[in-house]
Amino acid sequence: MQTEFKHRLHEISDVLYPQELLGLSYHTTDTGFVHYVAVEVGEGGLSAVPSGMVKVDVPAHDYAKCSHAKGQSVEASYNRIYTWIKDQGHTVSDGPLTHYEVYPMDQDPYDPEPEFTILIPVNQK
Repeated sequence: MQTEFKHRLHEISDVLYPQELLGLSYHTTDTGFVHYVAVEVGEGGLSAVPSGMVKVDVPAHDYAKCSHAKGQSVEASYNRIYTWIKDQGHTVSDGPLTHYEVYPMDQDPYDPEPEFTILIPVNQK
C-alpha cells in the first residue's frame, strides 16, 4: 500500500510535509480496523482528491509521542508509550483514531526493522 501511494504522490496537491508518510489506524469496524496511508495537505489539496483515494480529516487532539528506532521491538515501543500515558495520569482517547505512525518518506516499506514515530491520542488528566 505504501509503495503504490508513493508512486501516486505526485497526484496530490499542496502536500505540507513531503518527507513524511502517515499511517492512520481507525477502529471503525466490528471486526478490526481500517488503516490509511496518507500525507498532510494544505487547503489547496482539500478540494481535489485523486481517483481511488479518500480524504481523511484528523481532528486536532493532544497526543503522546514516542520514537521507535530501527532494530527496536515494535511491541516494546508501544508498551513503553502506553505505560507512559498511564504513569502520567492521562487516558487514551476513545475516538475512532487509535493511533498513527509517521514514517520517513524515503524509508523502504519492506524494511523488516523500520523506524517511525508513534502518536496516540490522549485525554490529559
